[in-house]
Amino acid sequence: MIKVGDRVVPYFNMVQEGIVTKINRTPASLWTTGGTVTSRATVVVLLDKTQQLVEFKLDDLRLAE
Repeated sequence: MIKVGDRVVPYFNMVQEGIVTKINRTPASLWTTGGTVTSRATVVVLLDKTQQLVEFKLDDLRLAE
């Protein structure tokens, strides 16, 4: 489980290592015949190299080793 303060890297670009500063839940806008889908988690990461704040989907991140 990823939480604020953890060091993470995205699966698709492993050189963008950084620290989680914020986790947001965005409500789903998609409706299906069974109802709504679950909310989506986005994570704001402060990158080490550029000191930029970048937003990723929670599913795209893993804990850095």
